[in-house]
Amino acid sequence: MTSPILYLEKKIKLFADDTNLFVCAKTITELESKANFYLLHLDNWLKANKLHLNIGKTCYSVFSPNKISVPTVTIKVNDMNIKCVKECKYLGIIIDDELKWTPHTDSVLQKLKRLLGIFYKMHYKLSDWCLRNIYFAFVHPYILYGVEVYGNTFPSYLDKSTILNNKLLRILQKKGRTCCNERLYLQYNTLLPVQLFLPGLESCTQSGILSSFYIP
Repeated sequence: MTSPILYLEKKIKLFADDTNLFVCAKTITELESKANFYLLHLDNWLKANKLHLNIGKTCYSVFSPNKISVPTVTIKVNDMNIKCVKECKYLGIIIDDELKWTPHTDSVLQKLKRLLGIFYKMHYKLSDWCLRNIYFAFVHPYILYGVEVYGNTFPSYLDKSTILNNKLLRILQKKGRTCCNERLYLQYNTLLPVQLFLPGLESCTQSGILSSFYIP
């Protein structure tokens, strides 16, 4: 029997106990056939190594290069259907099936909005260097993480991140509303969220339909 690793080579991404399987096809029928084939071998490999696939936490999304309604795909493991989801969180990034990245940017904005009141209450009680460290510990990482990916979202969503980040910087640096935004970033030696995104970063793409399986 051929090792399933040969089938899954370059199609599966592992990180700790998270597994992501990518399947690419030109038609929905081919996609469904390939996905079930790969999952069958993956499940057999897991059983052979005394590992368990949690079907309840396993899901999939279908991505299409065209803005069309993708037909339903039936994916099964051990005669149990795997649920189809519109979005899924993988390695801290929320991936939606339309690749608009709006769910992830909304999540980042919600996390940062919670800091406004906290920062306002503490900014007069701490030193400037301490407030700077707080910014790079609790704000900057959320904006920077995955920006190469979610930076492809609508410019208006990146503008929302910039406006909120400006507010946080003004509070921490004890500046008024009339303060120039450039001075805020120069003082902390950092960049605007939109500048952190590298528009020249290109990724290899293939025409067809891509199915991504998230297996915790």
